[in-house]
Amino acid sequence: MRVASAPGENMFVHGGLSDLTEYSENLLKNRIEAIKLIHVMKQAMQKHIVSICGPANSGKTTLISQLLMNPEIQQLSGYELQQRTTGVIVRELCPDTFIIDSPGLDAAQYELMKKFELSSALLGTAYVYIRLWQGPEQRDDMETVLKILELSGQESPHVLIVLNKVIANREDALGRPLERAALLGICDRFKSELRELHRQRNCVDELREDDNLWEWCRSKLQEMVERRCKNVTVVLGDLRYSRADITSKAPDIHDLIYDAAKIAEWCAMVVNPAGTHTSLHEHVRSVDYSQWAERCLDLENRAARANQIRTSS
Repeated sequence: MRVASAPGENMFVHGGLSDLTEYSENLLKNRIEAIKLIHVMKQAMQKHIVSICGPANSGKTTLISQLLMNPEIQQLSGYELQQRTTGVIVRELCPDTFIIDSPGLDAAQYELMKKFELSSALLGTAYVYIRLWQGPEQRDDMETVLKILELSGQESPHVLIVLNKVIANREDALGRPLERAALLGICDRFKSELRELHRQRNCVDELREDDNLWEWCRSKLQEMVERRCKNVTVVLGDLRYSRADITSKAPDIHDLIYDAAKIAEWCAMVVNPAGTHTSLHEHVRSVDYSQWAERCLDLENRAARANQIRTSS
């Protein structure tokens, strides 16, 4: 057996573990702990992670509540800063699949933004960025999605950008409902603007002096940007209605609008495209707005009764 009696002193001896010096025993224990840690990390890397983020009050908490079919998460949401998610929370969607609930993002909340950046870097399999429908894309949205692309360990990250509450906010400057083509155009423009911003961030202007080198680099840069943005999808969304209500309220664009069930289907398709993850797909089929709304109402009624008892006692 090779035993280290002290730093820099190695020798071969015969004997059992009881013959180890204190230094060698500690060294062996550290190596065993390192091996255990490697196995834990390997198991963690086999988990699927869906990272969900968005500006404060964008509907992120509602989305997570509906995806998990857990109304208690929705009841904890609020408009005050102390009521918002202020740290990265890991929630189990189903065995081997987790949701990373990132903080509500606000330009004035730098520390929360940094926490989001760290959470998105976690071996994410799928990323959902949700924000309120506001018409054309906003610079802050571009910066956030670009950060996801930069931090992800995947070559072509799967990112779903959900423009929420489109039914009530689809009007133009004159108060007229935007037509289907205009809405699709805004979604397409979001992605094209993202590509352009990504290209600008990686452009090296100094290379322009050499025409041949510049042309080659420009071509490679374009390939990289296209590859990086390949799986970015921009969709309309509305989490406040059932699928039947969406069809009734917006018959011309109902097929374009994602509710929580369609977002869950997208996550499942990205996480397990072969459809072999039985528990995941069973859970996805259970995501239903009407059932979730009933659970929310039941929770509110129970809370009201409990409050009434406390008041009367």
